[in-house]
Amino acid sequence: MFTQPESKQTFITGPQKGRSPAACWSRALSNCFFPIEASNFTAKSRFQGSVTVRSVGDINVSRMQSDGHHLNRTKSGIAKSSQESLLFIIPTQGHFSFEHMGREGLVRHGDALLLKTSEPYHTVCSDKYANVLFEVAVPKLEHRIASVEDACGRTMTLDSASRWFFKQTLSSMLDLENDDETDQNAISNELSNYIVSLAVKNIGLHLLGGQGNASSTYREGARQRVATYILDNLSDADLTPQKIADHHGVSVSYLHKLFHGSGTTVTQLIIEKRLSMCLEMLRNPACNGLSVTEIAFQAGFSNSAHFSTRFRKQYGFPPRQARASQDC
Repeated sequence: MFTQPESKQTFITGPQKGRSPAACWSRALSNCFFPIEASNFTAKSRFQGSVTVRSVGDINVSRMQSDGHHLNRTKSGIAKSSQESLLFIIPTQGHFSFEHMGREGLVRHGDALLLKTSEPYHTVCSDKYANVLFEVAVPKLEHRIASVEDACGRTMTLDSASRWFFKQTLSSMLDLENDDETDQNAISNELSNYIVSLAVKNIGLHLLGGQGNASSTYREGARQRVATYILDNLSDADLTPQKIADHHGVSVSYLHKLFHGSGTTVTQLIIEKRLSMCLEMLRNPACNGLSVTEIAFQAGFSNSAHFSTRFRKQYGFPPRQARASQDC
């Protein structure tokens, strides 16, 4: 679990006699986050930067402003701490390029990037750069995204509402004075959950919606993740496109858009997988002790008449005939 500050912390670095900006800025960022190295300053001895961090519920919210420079999260830096968390970074001025987990790209104003702190990364921040970000424990996102590592190191474009929220609201949180905060734990927890939900939604739109530079191969992989989830949950009679979309952090409309051009729909896929499961069970002698209705219910059908109609339409014969055709 990552470390959270007890209160708001602000670090400002500029020209300091006898101390290099690299050392000062690296120390400031390491104090706020974790061991990280700063280098290649565009302003050199005139470099200026500031970073503010505070805890909001169970996440850390931060804002950084600086002249251009490079940041390196190295293997040696990772070895100095056991910290493993995720950074959701949103540039508010300028841009940065990155290399992370074998991927590279450019993140501009209006985009976002997810980084895993237990893996090395390298970023190059433009001159007059600023961002807001939040840091969250891996499990908080892991159970809501099919594969966190699929999302890391991929530039995603935020929807307009999320872009406004992250830029305005996160900055506003950092401008509050600690003295103004009395017993607001419940509010902070609600805010942290909302911030994470908004990030999950945008990650899901990118992974499942085929936005940005996602390739057709990547879309196929996303469809496969949905199909796997369906197979794992066929017995759930309440398995719906809405439930699938919620699990993957996307809207239903984006989930449907994912399957455009694939020759099927989400609803058809659920029914086809259920019917296929029933056919296999009906033809399996080990399932002879189960009635047709029981088999239908195990596959997630809640109405035996509806199941029989669907089965006949799909295979051209009634369920009982499938059982009669057992080769035994």
